[in-house]
Amino acid sequence: MGMNIRSPLLVGLVLAFLTFAACDIESGYKGIQEWDEQNNYLGGDTTDWVSDGFLTAHCFPNPATDHTNLLLAIQNHAVITIFVMSRPTALVRTLMQDWPREPGHHMVRWALNDDHGQPLPHGIYRVFVEAVEPDSTFHSIYGDVQIGPGN
Repeated sequence: MGMNIRSPLLVGLVLAFLTFAACDIESGYKGIQEWDEQNNYLGGDTTDWVSDGFLTAHCFPNPATDHTNLLLAIQNHAVITIFVMSRPTALVRTLMQDWPREPGHHMVRWALNDDHGQPLPHGIYRVFVEAVEPDSTFHSIYGDVQIGPGN
């Protein structure tokens, strides 16, 4: 099954990404200026938002000041759960739980708040995306989002 490049959602996602990338280049922003547990430069290394072949995701804008959009793509029907952890390991927000999705591209807008609706303080947060296929195959990826101004 091929991807229809004329899909309005796909065109919108591509335009949003290109607009963000152009703004990023013009501003001279170099990514998140902090390191993770393996001393990887957050936002600047290839371990942030790696696809497992079935599930792909990333957030924009990142760093974020009032919201971020999580874009994800799945290859098959799946039930999606998305949650946010502060560092080191405290659950601060469940964005979606047991969310059935068809194959394709999906977007979730996050207002950078916790499960009680309170704004989160500036810092680095890890967003986990889990997908379970109908045959119970489990997929999981994660990436980092910086709340607050970038360098």
